[in-house]
Amino acid sequence: LDDVFTGLPDAPVVKNTHSARSRGIDVDLSLKHKAVEKGLSAHEPWISRCKQLYETSQVYHGVIVAGPPGSGKTSCIQTLVDALSAPTRGTVSRGSHISRSSNPAESQHKIIRINPMVVDDYAIMFGYLKDNHDWVDGIVTSSCRKANRNQSTTWLCLDGPLNPGWSDNFNSVLREEKVIHLKNGDKLFLSENIIVVFETCNLANASPSIVAKSGIVYLDNNVVGWKPIADAWLESRTPQEIHVLQRAFQKTLDPISQFVLNEAKPLVKLSLVGLFKSCLGLLSAMLADNRETSEDHVERLFLFCLIWTFGGLLDANDRRIFSDKLKTLSNTLPDDDRQICVFDYYVDESGDWDPWSSKVNESVYSDQQDMLGEVFVDSINTIRTKILIDFASASGLNVLLVGP
Repeated sequence: LDDVFTGLPDAPVVKNTHSARSRGIDVDLSLKHKAVEKGLSAHEPWISRCKQLYETSQVYHGVIVAGPPGSGKTSCIQTLVDALSAPTRGTVSRGSHISRSSNPAESQHKIIRINPMVVDDYAIMFGYLKDNHDWVDGIVTSSCRKANRNQSTTWLCLDGPLNPGWSDNFNSVLREEKVIHLKNGDKLFLSENIIVVFETCNLANASPSIVAKSGIVYLDNNVVGWKPIADAWLESRTPQEIHVLQRAFQKTLDPISQFVLNEAKPLVKLSLVGLFKSCLGLLSAMLADNRETSEDHVERLFLFCLIWTFGGLLDANDRRIFSDKLKTLSNTLPDDDRQICVFDYYVDESGDWDPWSSKVNESVYSDQQDMLGEVFVDSINTIRTKILIDFASASGLNVLLVGP
């Protein structure tokens, strides 16, 4: 038969996959340990989504993990994969007498992350035929062949909008036969140790057939929020900073985020988690730059970071409302007699508020030489932008400049 039907692919060898429970792993305990190791907070709503993802992956060949940006989707998938790869020692569930895999490679879990939308031609993703009819594997098919050869469990994570243009290629993968139909007429069978995960923000453009064949885990904005991020970040701070910042977080973050995200009209779409992580990144850099700080100094540095991360993308009218609201929440803001806006001030080295205008040097003009093209006149905006970019760079944050 092999001589008659040449070129047909071989079906993958069926491997005995071992679930976490069969290997004696307490998934709940292992997830919490891994979250702490990765510097995350074992927030119960988020941990429950991780367990839901694990349980869904045991039933379906494919799982859709959906939710808005900043809801913890990526961390959920990665933490689960790391937790399932944890050694059984110390995480053996009580009363477990089930035999475990004798091969350590079979108990390992790996993740391959692919963004199908990075290329315009889907042939690069799923393979194509050359002019001489030779088959060339794409990114996805090559990854699947590699995963078929592995003894470990591979999580194939497809990160991006769930458009039918590329996702319909996985219709047959989500069925019982678990196969990809290639354009050359061949079939690429996927072994049982491959789990397909679609990570997307919503299902608005998803194909009904993909949704019907997949398990769905949804993470909304309330799963994470700012509190578990603050708890994890404060673990590495000094007792003085913890005391001051816990109080400052509680007073300001909820009303300010409510205004910025739901009432104001920022220039770009924002997420609470992204804004707060940017705020903490700037605050870390500024605290490292100011070694000796009082309690008022620490709180003022936080307020400065809050102003320029949460309020930096607001227009002039919304900035005025933001300023008035923030002044009702804190008594450590500038207290000049004249009507002020918090965006007009920065925190100097001594911890006091100074106007940005004090950083602008007086222009000195010289008639002795021609300096056309060699003079850059600093303004409040350029000085402020440079300082914020410097602190963002010191904290390892990426910078997106928005403006006309």
